[in-house]
Amino acid sequence: MDGVSVVICCFNSEKRIRETLECIQSQIFKRAIPWEVIIVDNISSDNTKKIVDETWKKNPVTQLRIFDESIQGQTYARKKGVDNSHYDFVSFVDDDNRVDSHWVENVYLALTNHPDCAACNGMSTASFETVEPWWFKHFALNFAVGKQGDQSGYVPVERGFLFGAGLSVRKSSLLDLYERDYPAIQSGRLINDMRGGGEDSELCFCFLLCGYKLYYDEKIKFSHFMPASRMNETGLRRIQTSLGRDEVVLSMYRSMLNPGFNPKKKWWLEYLAYLKYYLRFLTGAISLNHEKQFLFSIKNVYHISYLNELIHLRQKYELYQSRIKAFTLKNKKSSLSKTSVTKTQNAL
Repeated sequence: MDGVSVVICCFNSEKRIRETLECIQSQIFKRAIPWEVIIVDNISSDNTKKIVDETWKKNPVTQLRIFDESIQGQTYARKKGVDNSHYDFVSFVDDDNRVDSHWVENVYLALTNHPDCAACNGMSTASFETVEPWWFKHFALNFAVGKQGDQSGYVPVERGFLFGAGLSVRKSSLLDLYERDYPAIQSGRLINDMRGGGEDSELCFCFLLCGYKLYYDEKIKFSHFMPASRMNETGLRRIQTSLGRDEVVLSMYRSMLNPGFNPKKKWWLEYLAYLKYYLRFLTGAISLNHEKQFLFSIKNVYHISYLNELIHLRQKYELYQSRIKAFTLKNKKSSLSKTSVTKTQNAL
């Protein structure tokens, strides 16, 4: 059915969800577009549902429904939202995203005007609870903040993904992936476990492998709330650790999309290469100022995490890789016929 379903997956979101909903309640339309809001509570133990109910009753601009998902993980929560959505387009808004007042309409237009696209996203800015850390500009993209291209247009296969925060998808394309039984190795980060993230990138990679396209639209805008608890060295190291771990699986997809990309899987060879790299840094570290040393140490967290994950997955690596290869080969014909067109489009 023509329209947009805004899906918000929540886990203990009572401190964030009110402002997120208030932004959604402030939507402006130049034309009538059917839309709804779906809240998926993923085993919250706080007052998330109560806050949602109180906030929405003050300004019920459209229908809002709440569902529970008992299996932890964003992939499961989002699927619950998709399964219960009424409309053709599903917009995944995180509980810390403050969307623009034209969000629903711009998502609708982007996917309507580009019927070959399975997903779209836009530009985000950061909203800080306290002062912006000096280092944030160096790692903004890691926090899903910034432009995703130089201008609006199709996302090149070489990039292959969009931010998970604010990702909007064509429901029929997503259901098609479910029917094709896409690998879905990354189920979403769990409590106290840095593994399982990157599920949005995996989804985008699978869309491309099946021949769909991705679209970046600068008119789709939102602000990403940055709490003080994340804006410190501990929070930064934590996200670098998770990104390094996620990349082990995601690099397998990159190699399927780009023949010139080779994932690193011989952990001992990678450790030798890393040691040479680290020794070169040590020899020149004395000449670096404090900020450059700090930036290196943070990036180093990513590399160490990647290498450690290679060891952790040594028993499952071949299994995961074979699943991704099998999925790619199964869908190769449609993928080649569609993605070859992508390279001739208006690249980012």
